Amino acid sequence: AEAQLRQAGEDARPALELSVQSKDPEVKTRAARLLGILKSEPILKKMEAAERETSTIEADMTMKMSMMGMQTENKGHLRGDSDGKRSAMEMTTKTRDLEIKIKMVSDGKTMWTESDVPGQEEKIVQKFSLDSIDNFGGVYGQNPAQMSKKMREQYTFTDVKEEKLPDNTEVYVLEGTQNAAALEKQVEDVEKVAGAAAGAMVRAQAATMKRVKYYVSKEYQARKVEVLDEGGQVVMSMELTNIKLNQKFDPEIFKYTPPQGVKVMDMDEIMKKGILHE
Repeated sequence: AEAQLRQAGEDARPALELSVQSKDPEVKTRAARLLGILKSEPILKKMEAAERETSTIEADMTMKMSMMGMQTENKGHLRGDSDGKRSAMEMTTKTRDLEIKIKMVSDGKTMWTESDVPGQEEKIVQKFSLDSIDNFGGVYGQNPAQMSKKMREQYTFTDVKEEKLPDNTEVYVLEGTQNAAALEKQVEDVEKVAGAAAGAMVRAQAATMKRVKYYVSKEYQARKVEVLDEGGQVVMSMELTNIKLNQKFDPEIFKYTPPQGVKVMDMDEIMKKGILHE
């Protein structure tokens, strides 16, 4: 069925290309949108094929967020399996005058985070099951090695351009709009785990994330994502550099033991007790 739909779309391409030249604004807009979907789909398909050939990923990651007047920048180094189950990342988070060093380790079942906050004597250690993290959209909402599937779920891509990144890497830039059905599904998942208040927070945050720009290399690897608000301002971005694929890692990097004497916050238990439901 999927192949038949794809062929039907290709059969309609000549007519759509003519309709893009229409003097009727509505016809022109609709034709451009459908043509953009046809152009985006093969790129996303080739990305998925490339991802299936990827066993591990190592990369430097920079994430930026601008919401409610607060600017946050995260810089770190990621190593992990392509399915996202085992991972290890050390990063620094900067917000206003605060700089927090964070270590994140997943052994395939549990995600541990260790935060070193200035002014606090003890480190803050939290643990989550991977199931609960998945309900919140995954770690930072994306697994870099399996990003195309998540992006296709969350956005409908309607345009493709070609650009160069600052390091001269040639990329496709896929532009898309938020998928309302996917948002509702994510809100439902969060509400099941953490209650209506948490779901409302996800919905409010998503309200500022209307559009996306997805930068894909000519080798069909994700390089950068920019999420934009209705006014076209970037509210969140993630960029990968110094990417290495299919490296062999020492299994020890995916193991974590909390510092002696530090209290561990079991986030699954906290959510079960309803603390986040209030």
